[in-house]
Amino acid sequence: QPDWFPTLHLAYELNEKNKLNFAANRRISRPAVKDMAPFLYRRHLEVYVVGDPDLKPQYISNVELSYETRLGNQKLGVTGFYRGVDNALFRVNTVYDQEMVLIRSITNSGNTSSTGVEVNANLEAGKKTKIFLGGSLYHFRVQGEVFGYKEDNSSINWSLKGNANYSITK
Repeated sequence: QPDWFPTLHLAYELNEKNKLNFAANRRISRPAVKDMAPFLYRRHLEVYVVGDPDLKPQYISNVELSYETRLGNQKLGVTGFYRGVDNALFRVNTVYDQEMVLIRSITNSGNTSSTGVEVNANLEAGKKTKIFLGGSLYHFRVQGEVFGYKEDNSSINWSLKGNANYSITK
């Protein structure tokens, strides 16, 4: 099945300290073979797993716009992003009443989107210490239908991350 997967990446240097980047692409993510195998197998005592041979690939669209600046040895960046997934794969659990165990499967049951901003800082504290700090804030939405149950939820999410490196030797 032929399809179109364009990619565009543009970078523009405003001056020696400031830079803009724009990136957009469309990708495909095919389901794993194990998720498509139609055989019921026991994962462990409480869970059976069954695949779905009719799974469709996920189509992922990404758009990012970022601004990067340098303040001496420090580098700061802000990125706005959008990510949409069509035919999103979800894990679905149902209860097998006769044995009181879960039957787990993967299904295409909807679409998701994320829109937000990420802020990063690469800092140098002297010649031997480098620190990275970052965080993101984004709106996530999922819309779909599983076994006749319609789902339309959204949430505001955030994350913080960081690390520090100290070089003992060159």
